[in-house]
Amino acid sequence: MLHRHSPITQSDAVSGSVSWALRATALGLTAGMLRL
Repeated sequence: MLHRHSPITQSDAVSGSVSWALRATALGLTAGMLRL
């Protein structure tokens, strides 16, 4: 495991934001494909 200096809560918030961004991007790409 990687040693993190930042609190676990901060890492969880960052990973959560990243996963949400990836989810939104995937939904956007799917919507774009359906429109074509």
